[in-house]
Amino acid sequence: MKTGKDVKLRGAKAIVVGMGLSGLGAARLLREHGAAVLATDRKPLEELPEAAGKLAEWKIPFARQAPAVFENKDLIVISPGVPADLEELNAARRRGIPVIGERSEEHTSELQSHSFISYAVFCLKKKKQPHTHPPPPTTHAAQP
Repeated sequence: MKTGKDVKLRGAKAIVVGMGLSGLGAARLLREHGAAVLATDRKPLEELPEAAGKLAEWKIPFARQAPAVFENKDLIVISPGVPADLEELNAARRRGIPVIGERSEEHTSELQSHSFISYAVFCLKKKKQPHTHPPPPTTHAAQP
């Protein structure tokens, strides 16, 4: 499968930066589309219990954010809370590596047309919401 900028997902070596809800959604979706995904965040995984559980469930490896984790990647996806001007991201752009995110100007149409990340986040949010049903109607016996 290819996206708007000819980024082939199947077999692509992708890194997702930021393990909030959007990052988790992106990681899961990339994996489902056949990418070899690495998840990263500035925080250690021990401080991200929800991410740790999801990544383990989806068999997505995690590495703490450092310059080396950005090497040899075909695609970088950043979460909304990640600054787009990180030196590691700028270096990747200079090497011609696509850096995309929900707020990425150069790939906005790509994300809008495919809605990959947004849909994945929607699905994760939906799973997190408790299912609430109205209480069953009560019947009161007539008082004599």
